[in-house]
Amino acid sequence: MNKLTLHHLTADSVDDEHGPSVMLTQQEGIEDPAVIVVHPWQLRAVCEQFGFIASDRKQRGPSPYCNAACLGC
Repeated sequence: MNKLTLHHLTADSVDDEHGPSVMLTQQEGIEDPAVIVVHPWQLRAVCEQFGFIASDRKQRGPSPYCNAACLGC
């Protein structure tokens, strides 16, 4: 398992029933940590939507992680 820690955020590489994913854990103070599991195509879609990365699906093609439920491909 790969792990990356940045200040109060930890990212772990995990596999779930839908394929490779990223588990993000935010820990601040003494409260219970907030945890979310997202897939690479979900992260890309969010970053594209908010302009953090460029979107050019015609050149890039569909994500290898997308499945039939992926609305962005």
